Amino acid sequence: VHDSSKVDEDALKTSGAVGVIKKGTGVQVIYGPIVTVVKSDLEKYLKSGAEPSKTEIKHNNGKSFMIFSPLSGKIVLQKDIPDEVFSQGILGECIAIAPDDGKVYAPADGKVENVFETKHAVNITTNDGIELLIHMGLDTVNLKGKHFKVHVKNGDKIRKGDLIAEFDIKNIHEEGYSVITPVVICNATDFSAVVPSYEKKTIKNGEMLFTIKKQ
Repeated sequence: VHDSSKVDEDALKTSGAVGVIKKGTGVQVIYGPIVTVVKSDLEKYLKSGAEPSKTEIKHNNGKSFMIFSPLSGKIVLQKDIPDEVFSQGILGECIAIAPDDGKVYAPADGKVENVFETKHAVNITTNDGIELLIHMGLDTVNLKGKHFKVHVKNGDKIRKGDLIAEFDIKNIHEEGYSVITPVVICNATDFSAVVPSYEKKTIKNGEMLFTIKKQ
């Protein structure tokens, strides 16, 4: 690409891209939740002043699906997550949890699509077609798997409440990283509404986190 200004960002995003980064004559197009692995580049893009796309959420009385909390701890609203990739909804609608312990449970029945090589994140598709990302900690990709243990592998069928991963809160903190864990609805635009369903500032694993509606 000789002139990055001629790149049609809307066309790329229509094809499924979640991020388009322009640097001089170069263009980087990012697809899917793996965007967290190249987070440093995306942060530079955000700091350049570009406006991220926003997910339009509409409410109706269609069929509802439930997503339950994979952890116990304190609720952190999307806007308060200290990480722009999540707080600005780059990957989708989300709620984060500041965990009481390092045990992560399946938030719904479904299939494990991808266990990140660095063990800090797991992608799940529920039986209702909801694509989830559970991202254990912030910037924890840099730990390269240290202090994480994953109990599932790609392709595994899971049931709500199955223990899928564990991480060592104390040691991760000592390494200088936050353990705030975003739970992301990656395909929020496929649904008519993504509604937070918790009632208190704290939540226990297995309690309802989201109600997701579809026409």
